[in-house]
Amino acid sequence: MDFKKGPLFIKNAYHCPLLNLTEKISEFPKNRPIVVTDWAMKQSPLAAQFLTANGFNVIGVLRGGIERWVVEGMPAEKKE
Repeated sequence: MDFKKGPLFIKNAYHCPLLNLTEKISEFPKNRPIVVTDWAMKQSPLAAQFLTANGFNVIGVLRGGIERWVVEGMPAEKKE
């Protein structure tokens, strides 16, 4: 997969930048488990801590981030 063509996201995942997490927290499901990720696992641990502290069922952080996900051939998509 060519990373230079733009950012890639895990297919069917909810995208929320860390900067917007506080204002968009009400959009996250409290009744479902959440796996948090980012491109290279740099900000996702902080996001996971924040969500857990606010009562969400965070079951983990995707090791290696979306970068590893894509390299391993898992489904990803561009979002406009």
